[in-house]
Amino acid sequence: MPVFRATKGALLKFLEMPLDVIYMIMESLEARDLLILARTDRKFRTILMDRNKGSPIWRSTIANVEGLPPCPPYMAEPAYINLMFFSNCHIRQATGVEEPFYSWKGRFHKSEVERFREQWDALLEDDEGRKALATSSQSHVNTRRKAWLEFLKSLRKAQNDSLKSCRLTGIKQRLLDAGYDAALKIVSEEELAKQPFAAKGARLTNRSWENIKADAIEFVVGHWEKHVRQENAQVLHPRLAEFFDRFPEWLKHSGWVPNAYTLEVIAQLQPADFLLMPEISIHVYAPVEYYVHNLSPFLGVLDFLVQMWYDKQRNSLTELIRASVPELSTHRNPLSLAISCFSCAKPTCSKTAMHYPAVLNHRCWNKAWDISERNTSYHSIVVEYLQKHGETYPWEIDSVRVHPWMIDRIRAIVRACGLDPLTAYQSAVVSGKRMTCEDCRVDAAYGYEVFDFHRAVRGIVNNSLCVSLSDLYSYRYIMKRHTNTKVDRALG
Repeated sequence: MPVFRATKGALLKFLEMPLDVIYMIMESLEARDLLILARTDRKFRTILMDRNKGSPIWRSTIANVEGLPPCPPYMAEPAYINLMFFSNCHIRQATGVEEPFYSWKGRFHKSEVERFREQWDALLEDDEGRKALATSSQSHVNTRRKAWLEFLKSLRKAQNDSLKSCRLTGIKQRLLDAGYDAALKIVSEEELAKQPFAAKGARLTNRSWENIKADAIEFVVGHWEKHVRQENAQVLHPRLAEFFDRFPEWLKHSGWVPNAYTLEVIAQLQPADFLLMPEISIHVYAPVEYYVHNLSPFLGVLDFLVQMWYDKQRNSLTELIRASVPELSTHRNPLSLAISCFSCAKPTCSKTAMHYPAVLNHRCWNKAWDISERNTSYHSIVVEYLQKHGETYPWEIDSVRVHPWMIDRIRAIVRACGLDPLTAYQSAVVSGKRMTCEDCRVDAAYGYEVFDFHRAVRGIVNNSLCVSLSDLYSYRYIMKRHTNTKVDRALG
């Protein structure tokens, strides 16, 4: 729902209109609203506090209030309105004074005057009695005033409720015309009426509808999606529970033996990964009458499914690294390079330098799985089930990203090994390459501290290595024949 903030001084543009229009608008206001307007700015007070110009306006606004007597001759109209509608103390200006002290002027029949006079004269020498009579009369007046104010409040509430009802009817009709009849059948009228766009006591115009149209559609569609998701979850959750219960047994009795192509990946795959495979999900998400409770037939093609999953994730990671490192956009196999590393998309996760294929084993919470952003899709319901039962999440490309900062620093490590970062494979930098930091202090007993490739990367992640001001680390390659026992001792 958009938030509209008042613009300072915008009300003064009201005074730029013709004077007769200004008077006409002011005379149509209620007395309370006109007094509030007079308190906003000196220019309004100049008009309204002028007895010749302002008195007709005040009298018109008093007449607009049903049941309000005319202003007494001994009071000014603004003071009379303040007395009737505001509970401020005239001395301390504190609010909450419910019993005003004033005298009412009016016309009375002669019999009423005589009756009160007889009561008053009968108490000639009874001061306490006269005080009680005066208090009783004052209490009667206050009771009538409170009843009258409650009547005005109920009258205004009835008018406001009528406007809200008409506005709600108009909103529902426009949503029906827009084709959201199915969603409206699910949303109760009480829930719709509580929404900010429907709870205003203002008439629904074409312009106001355009302002609230997006919010109204978002509410009914969101309510409908929540209802559909709950219905789908009631059907799918028992099926998912059965899948997780029977999955280990299926693998055990399938007779499937992973080949060399899938040997590493099958150990990383989780039941959730299989659930998101189209070949599996089509059975789990099938209509009730067609649901196959025994999913064992898919085990006959398990190696094929794993290979497809492997290729899909590999292609996704390849596209990600090519898009993030322009120099590798034409490389045939960028995932095999030493500089091709990935970081977890979760800001607080410490995994910031994962190479392929180890990155496929990293499963971390991702904002895309937040429950507030779920919809009616099969994927969303599966993730909801995983969160509810503490199961391992499926691996998805959205859970990782390429960190340019880490790429630049691994470039420096590869250069320190005497290799080209754009062509150096992981196997080349891990095969016996050793390096040391020239910026570090030399230990008297051991000399320089020596790193291999993986330990140097871990040092960057843990911020335990010295960093020069340039984009290169001060690494120096150490020839194996020059290190001998010192290198072995440092690595040990």
